Amino acid sequence: MPPSVMHRCNKYHQEQKSRQSGITLVELLTCLAIVSILTFVVIPSFNDIFQNARSDSNINHLSQFIRHAKREALARQTRITLCPSSSGLQCEQGWQAGAMIFIDEDKDQKRDESELLLQLKTPFIPSGTISFNNPTNRVVFSRLGFPLGSAGSYIYCPENNDEKYARALIINFQGRLRIGRDSNSDDIVEASGGKNVSCG
Repeated sequence: MPPSVMHRCNKYHQEQKSRQSGITLVELLTCLAIVSILTFVVIPSFNDIFQNARSDSNINHLSQFIRHAKREALARQTRITLCPSSSGLQCEQGWQAGAMIFIDEDKDQKRDESELLLQLKTPFIPSGTISFNNPTNRVVFSRLGFPLGSAGSYIYCPENNDEKYARALIINFQGRLRIGRDSNSDDIVEASGGKNVSCG
C-alpha cells in the first residue's frame, strides 16, 4: 500500500477516535443545570395542577349530588332532605364519611324507617374535608326545588388545609348553585358574603 494511502487511513482513524471521545465537562454541567431547573420549576407546577384538579373534582362531585337531590324534589313533587350520613339510617355531623338523600315525608329532616332512601354515598369524598356553614348542616328542598332555610356555602379543604386549594360551593335562596371564585386575585376563593374560605 502506498505511503500516501496509509497516511490518509491513519488520519481517518484518528479523527474517528477523537469524535467518539466522551462529553466535555462543560456539556455535563450544562445538562445538570437544565435538569435542576426542570426539577425545581416543572415538578412543582405538576403538583399544583394535580392538587387543583383534585379539589375541582371533589367540589363538582358535591355539586352533582346536591343537584340530584333538587331534581328528585321536582320530579317527585315532595320534600327531599340531603344530610351527612355514613349509614343511611340517620343524619350525622361530618360530611366526608358519607351523605344521603331521602324523601322526608313527615318534614322533620330526620329519616324514619318508612321514608325512602334515594341515594347513599360513602365515603362522600375520597380526600379532604367538607363543611357547611348553615347551622342545620343539611339541605332540604321543597317540592318546587327551593332550599328551605338551607342557603349557605359548602367549603372543601384539602388534607393539608392549604387554602390555595380550597373550594366553595354556594347555594342561594332560589336553590341555584355556583362555585366560589377568587374575585380579588389573592389565590383564595370566596364563600357567600365575599369572605375568603378558611381551612384553619
